[in-house]
Amino acid sequence: MLKNIFIKENIKYTLILTIFITLIWSLLSGLLMGIFGFVKEPASNSSDSLKSLLYLFLLCFFNSIMVIWYTKRSHYSGKKLFINILILIWGIFSFMTQIETLYFNKAIQMPTLMILITVFTSAIIAIFSGIFAIKIKNRTTDRVKNEYTLNLFSINKNIGKFIFLSFLYVVFYFFFGYFIAWQFPALRQFYSGSTNILPFWTHMLNQVNQDAFLIVFQIFRGFLWSLIGYILLKGLSVKNEIERYILMGLLLSVPLAIPLVVPNDFMPPAIRFGHFFELLIENFLFGVILTYVFPSSKN
Repeated sequence: MLKNIFIKENIKYTLILTIFITLIWSLLSGLLMGIFGFVKEPASNSSDSLKSLLYLFLLCFFNSIMVIWYTKRSHYSGKKLFINILILIWGIFSFMTQIETLYFNKAIQMPTLMILITVFTSAIIAIFSGIFAIKIKNRTTDRVKNEYTLNLFSINKNIGKFIFLSFLYVVFYFFFGYFIAWQFPALRQFYSGSTNILPFWTHMLNQVNQDAFLIVFQIFRGFLWSLIGYILLKGLSVKNEIERYILMGLLLSVPLAIPLVVPNDFMPPAIRFGHFFELLIENFLFGVILTYVFPSSKN
């Protein structure tokens, strides 16, 4: 009976948060895009407008699931929970995405101001989601018993693990990038101007020769992913170990990959499709391994 009540509550909170952040995103982003001249003509017809709104609703729905799931499984409340929700929504959904957009913007060709509008809008969404999470926690804390906490020391004492995970991310980045995303001819054409595909090691050698700094950049991103995962994991209290692994995998992959479902003017469908599966699998596995590297213990 109590379990059914919790399930109904979670569905209710997820839908409420989805509706609110969909409205905030559509109104705020639409207003700013219009002010700065990125919306020059009204939508061609009501069908296109409805379709865009449905895609946005879908994106907000999956992000809301992550927010509610994390909130219910976190032993944090108040400011600590608020900060972690900011990291989850703004950090993963926006910051980690847009720094790579900037790096590859020669191919993507997204106006810098539009990127800043996206980052700002997602920050507002993250702030609202954090406040919403605190409200939920205040209502449910007296009914939820957290039996497990993360047994970690400090970042300094775990520096070896962060270095390992940073380099592991680079391996994942190039491995899944090649064997999933790079297998799409349209994606190769989009980034390299050619549909030709080389053997993996030849491809990697060419990559080093053409842009060796990309490896350094991805090591940096690997460290950021490790730090984000560490912070989110530190706030979790999950009794079921399998759920803890799955949740961390989804937290690091869903907010990153789901935006690729939404059509945009800068990435054709084939490009988004290739990157979607690449990022979803790559970051899910990275989240699972990170959870193994930083084990929990009974409090």
